[in-house]
Amino acid sequence: MYYKRQYCIDKFSTIFDLVVDDTIVLNLEKGIFNETIKYCKEKSIELKWSNINFSKKYSQLARKVLANITYTPNASKVKQKILENVWLAETIASKTHTELHPEYYKELKLKIMAKHINIKPEQEHDGFFTCGKCKSKKTTYTQAQTRSADEPMTTFVTCLNCENRWKFS
Repeated sequence: MYYKRQYCIDKFSTIFDLVVDDTIVLNLEKGIFNETIKYCKEKSIELKWSNINFSKKYSQLARKVLANITYTPNASKVKQKILENVWLAETIASKTHTELHPEYYKELKLKIMAKHINIKPEQEHDGFFTCGKCKSKKTTYTQAQTRSADEPMTTFVTCLNCENRWKFS
């Protein structure tokens, strides 16, 4: 067996605290190998360990699986699903990031959608400034040092009522 494959098997057995010939450990590695072969066949890459592209793809998939069962925020859930046979060990290499960590990406997708639809979370207004356009005191501001250090800070003000923006030093 090629040394990279054996290294993965040893790593998986250590992480899962299982023997080297356990079916979960062997199936995780087999899934990586099969996914590498599938990818290389699609891209017409020669299926040999001496081929740098084949070897790199195997290493990439191995790192992906190792990361998802060791140090990603969702690692404990992924390991548990593998051990409880909710997910087949040989399918982990073919899963996408959204399949491996659905809660995080669902939340991220909602944030991105809200940003593009202009749904803004309720902001506390401080009312230090009055909008020149609608005369509302519902404003927020931020300050930034846009010029040299001996110049005053620039204040950026946004009206929460009419979205008017202005700045002053």
